[in-house]
Amino acid sequence: KLYRKEVNEKNPGGKDLATTDIVVLQSIQAEGYDIYQATKVTRQIYVVRSSISPGDSGGPLIDVRGNLAGVVVGHSTADSRVGFIINVTQFKSAIKTAHNLGDIVSTGSCAGA
Repeated sequence: KLYRKEVNEKNPGGKDLATTDIVVLQSIQAEGYDIYQATKVTRQIYVVRSSISPGDSGGPLIDVRGNLAGVVVGHSTADSRVGFIINVTQFKSAIKTAHNLGDIVSTGSCAGA
């Protein structure tokens, strides 16, 4: 399927952003850890062919009808033409879960520290 990533202005790295074509290569169940490296998680991910760069994370994937289809979460370090996108169903589920959380908590330390 052919999708479009809709973005504007600049990403956090200062790179100019634009609308680009994205081709979904495959949909996979990716296993990994949460941002704290504490809990194992499984995510439905689209592996895509596109020019996704550092700083594009959080950008929308828009389908040909103009609907949100996913959210950019990363790019391949082995192939600069490959990126990763969480599908919209998984994204909406995470937003719904987050909306129902109400406790104020510390942001904690950086997972990369």
